[in-house]
Amino acid sequence: MVQWLEGLRAGRGVGLIPQARDAVSVLLPLLQALSDGVQDAERVDREAVMSRSKSASFKTSR
Repeated sequence: MVQWLEGLRAGRGVGLIPQARDAVSVLLPLLQALSDGVQDAERVDREAVMSRSKSASFKTSR
């Protein structure tokens, strides 16, 4: 979706009305930030799972 919007902003959406191009210019950074936020949340979640599994294996090995 982000790549498609980048293409529209770059002019591959020939025939778009100027208001649509303006909307794409506004939406693209928002979608990119949302995508980055989701990736960060997934990374934090993975790290938490790994931390819990290490903690659990340490407790069972004692």
